[in-house]
Amino acid sequence: MIQFPRIPMIGGVRAFSRHFIRERGGTALVEFAFIASLLVALALSGIELSRYVLLNFKLSRAAATASDLAARTETLSGADVGQIFFAMNRVFSPFELGSDGVVILSSVGGDGSANPRINWQCDGGGEASETSVLGAIGSTASLPAGMDLRDDQNVIYAEVFFQYEPIIFDFLLDDHDLYYRTVHQPRFGAILDLSDGNCPVWPPV
Repeated sequence: MIQFPRIPMIGGVRAFSRHFIRERGGTALVEFAFIASLLVALALSGIELSRYVLLNFKLSRAAATASDLAARTETLSGADVGQIFFAMNRVFSPFELGSDGVVILSSVGGDGSANPRINWQCDGGGEASETSVLGAIGSTASLPAGMDLRDDQNVIYAEVFFQYEPIIFDFLLDDHDLYYRTVHQPRFGAILDLSDGNCPVWPPV
């Protein structure tokens, strides 16, 4: 606490001013407040950046897990795809896809021409509305540069979309879309169609 001496009225203003200028009793408190604010800002920034890194890791794992699970079976039904979508939120935990994300599974294979086509495509795991970067069912697949498929070759693609929004500071990272894509080749032969012919309804009713 700053202690001010008693100043006589005559010439008191001038003496009080000199004393006030020399007084340093509150300097430490001001410095502490400044440094504490800076430390809090750094801590919160670290939390947001850590969340962002973990979120990206979880999205990449979800994409890899989805295509891997779909490629492990000899045949695949809409119900099987639904189970894969259910598993995505377990892989993505502690986050949720919800209305901010979605997983799209696509089967891409040669059709006897030079252009591989998308045989089937299902989306689920989340409720976000996104369009596959590969294309739509029946269209020529837009594959990454340098990737070619033989006429008898089939692959399963998993795409994961997520609309990222920072929860603490939006000046570090702006709102933007995150996207991950992985591919696996079926282990027991081509999966060119779903055994029951239908994608699962998502969200389940």
